Amino acid sequence: MPVWAISVAAARNPAQAVRASVPPTLMRRTPSAAASATVRNGALISRLSGLGATAGVLAAGLLFAAGAGVAGAGAGTGADGVRKGSGWVLADGPAIAAVGVGAEPEAEERVDLGGAVVTPGLVNTHHHLYQTLTRARAQEADLFTWLRELYPVWAGIDAEAEYAAARTGLAELALSGCTTVFDHHYVFPRGRTGLVEAEVQAARELGVRIVASRGSMDLGVSDGGLPPDELVEELDAVLAETERLAAFRICSSSA
Repeated sequence: MPVWAISVAAARNPAQAVRASVPPTLMRRTPSAAASATVRNGALISRLSGLGATAGVLAAGLLFAAGAGVAGAGAGTGADGVRKGSGWVLADGPAIAAVGVGAEPEAEERVDLGGAVVTPGLVNTHHHLYQTLTRARAQEADLFTWLRELYPVWAGIDAEAEYAAARTGLAELALSGCTTVFDHHYVFPRGRTGLVEAEVQAARELGVRIVASRGSMDLGVSDGGLPPDELVEELDAVLAETERLAAFRICSSSA
């Protein structure tokens, strides 16, 4: 039975979001997966049939008919947490307006999920999206060897690379049913700006909720640390940048 994970969001640019494809590493891991995406009434619906999961971005006036049931507490919910019968979810703008079974409310558009079970989206509580671009490197290494090999590579990251990494990683997560991501970014090469903003932009475009964390490193290789010295930051600069990003409201409310 297929499972649909619903993200309550309004895609800012759904046509652009559809162009996010399944990364080659995911396709190698699940060779039977067939990814597809369509836009309906400003909503992005992406299905990864090989994983049996789907993430959806809801728009105003959109009714999802689940068929098998809707997971969640409330009247009519069985011991397994699923509302039995012909379930449905109604979206109204950036929020779920109602969830129920039986008679469906009026809506601008109805999407038949073909007997699926609808569940809330999964939450990823620890991620490093920038590492998406280099996860094929040093795969057989232990942790410290892996870090020593990749820190010099990560020292070349800029906002464009961060955006590409975030779009790829977030699209992969969304296609497997994850709709909220906590990302910990701690690599900030000197003279590079806009890295956290780039991943927040990618999340907003894809309709995924992101909580972006700004980390740092203050012990370089010349002082016995692992990262190159060009990735080391002064503590006062770290605190000032963290305050700036907090004012930027990096906890995106787009999803």
